[in-house]
Amino acid sequence: MNAATENNWLKSPGPHKLDRRQWVSVLLVITILSALWAAAVASYSDQPKGVQPAVIRASEGLQVVLSANNFNTSTEELGLQIKLRGFGTIVDDKGTLQESIALRIIDDQNSQVIRLAKGDPLSAKSLSTQLDGDLSAYPFDSYSGQFFIDAEKVSGTGVHQPLEISVGTKRADTGWFTPVSTNSLGASEVQVNISAMKRERFHIMFAVMMTLLLLLLASISIVVGFLCITNRRASEPSLISWLGGIMIAMTLTRRMMPGDPPLGCALDVYLFSWALIFGISAIALAMVAWVRQSRAKLQGS
Repeated sequence: MNAATENNWLKSPGPHKLDRRQWVSVLLVITILSALWAAAVASYSDQPKGVQPAVIRASEGLQVVLSANNFNTSTEELGLQIKLRGFGTIVDDKGTLQESIALRIIDDQNSQVIRLAKGDPLSAKSLSTQLDGDLSAYPFDSYSGQFFIDAEKVSGTGVHQPLEISVGTKRADTGWFTPVSTNSLGASEVQVNISAMKRERFHIMFAVMMTLLLLLLASISIVVGFLCITNRRASEPSLISWLGGIMIAMTLTRRMMPGDPPLGCALDVYLFSWALIFGISAIALAMVAWVRQSRAKLQGS
């Protein structure tokens, strides 16, 4: 297709046969999108393998399996569900406790005690632990922390006796890649370490795509504003309204970021606030161009 033919083709849009170069472009786009789709599927819900709890060797003991079910980035609290299983004489055949148990969880800031009363069934419990991280690095923020779990039998007279305990983990359902390791500090105490908990790869990919969309919208706005103010394109009220719609689209894109990052994070400082400035500047340029072009038309008529 020579320059003249291409110019005519652009001036009269309609059904045209695709040439070889256009077919190659279509196939290239399909290949790239297929590769991106495969990468997204492969990275979806990515989690490390769980930790198997150790075998209870004493005549009685307690097995604890932890599963993360929610994480609040504002308070940096990780919610955990714990499933309990008794071994030996501590439970009967129906899973009812034959002894009262005090399960204590200690992290860097809090100490929690879960009391399991004699005669109650051994059921799942919920707790939260405090982590430490830097939300301003969104979407590449990571969090870490540790806590300790120990168990004791409590007699009717209030005497506490250590109870053997083992701790394992299951897959987290929080959208965060959560590597957990355990370290036995004795028969009745286990240290649980959470190192570099970060967003799952799919969430990071989605945040990056939304960031690219913000950049694209801001770039389109400023380019259109520049073309109008330099009289390369006509500025009209409909065009100014369209630029205002792009501004609304940018704010909605910011709101749709996965994990709902708070205002003032690094994303706002480095990108979003500047995207808004570009959008506002583009509207101002288009309005000035419209006033100038309208005045010239009125004076020439």
